[in-house]
Amino acid sequence: MANKRVKRLKLDAAIVKRLENKNIITCKDILTKSSLELMKITGVSCKKINAVISLAGRSCCPQAQSASELSKKGASFFATSFQQLDRVLHGGLPMSSLTEIAGPPGCGKTQTSILLCVMAALPISLGGLDSSVIYIDTESAFSAQRLVEVAQCRFPSYFNSDERLVNLTNKVTIHNVTTCSDLLYRLQNLEEEMIRKNVKLIVVDSIASLIRKEYDNSVSGNLILRSNILSKQATQLKYLAESFNIPVVITNQITTRLKSSKHDEKTTNSYGDDIEPETFVTAALGDSWTHSVNTRLLIQYVDGQYRQIIIAKSPIAQCAAVNFLIEDKGPVEVEESLVLYNTGSMPLVAAIQVQSDVMGQQIPYQLH
Repeated sequence: MANKRVKRLKLDAAIVKRLENKNIITCKDILTKSSLELMKITGVSCKKINAVISLAGRSCCPQAQSASELSKKGASFFATSFQQLDRVLHGGLPMSSLTEIAGPPGCGKTQTSILLCVMAALPISLGGLDSSVIYIDTESAFSAQRLVEVAQCRFPSYFNSDERLVNLTNKVTIHNVTTCSDLLYRLQNLEEEMIRKNVKLIVVDSIASLIRKEYDNSVSGNLILRSNILSKQATQLKYLAESFNIPVVITNQITTRLKSSKHDEKTTNSYGDDIEPETFVTAALGDSWTHSVNTRLLIQYVDGQYRQIIIAKSPIAQCAAVNFLIEDKGPVEVEESLVLYNTGSMPLVAAIQVQSDVMGQQIPYQLH
């Protein structure tokens, strides 16, 4: 919140211009200056400067709210077009929060992200947000051709002209980033672009890619550095989600861990079978990152044709799973495939399938 732009404080335009001329761009910049310095820069009275400092300070601090105030605002959601999944999620991905989509390579994380871009650009009358999207691509995985194909095949009656397709592609802004510091800098400087372009969805694909390239856990001290940069990125993403009341979607990779305790010796997979794991697969980046995301969706392979998306973590929704296919029109849920789990009986370690090996056999893993 300290990175909130001075332009958004509703100050006198002359004061804002003088501050920016001295490279005072954010609330943090104001608060690191003394009253005397700010008076010299702006040429206004001590009383006015104290009011500016007070306003910047209040803007940096989260405002306390009562439960009654929150309930009056009501919950708002972004429909994913997975009707069964949306029903369990009470309407879709929650606004003002972080939703993670994790899974093995090639399972459909980017395909799902592209579908969400199309949904965000759709008119409100068709279930969309009628807005623009910022797509931060760390793996050069985004495909404009696939975006157009999904739009044309899924909503042929709406995307029936070149004009609407061009409008769709203009609404999705791609930022390619190559380092963790570049990603953090980009997140810290998105506000003006979001306001200018009416952005109501941010996608980061993927959060783990850069971390894994830059921070080798076997090197002493890297774990602390990795945790610090992830914490800053998560804080900035949450700030943007809450400030603009939008959903933020982040894709994540998976990692394999060795069995480390007696609790792992025997467990039950999602099909009710007893398994004795030596290793298990979990979403990457560790427990600290897990606590940073509000909703976690996991994608696994069911067989060569079907995938499954699982609600693994949600503050409001029941644990559930839905099967889906990847088609020309993007991820398409399989009708009547919804499986609900009782919260108390949902295993902490559930089986997950990754892509077939070279012999064509499905490789079973477990997911923590």
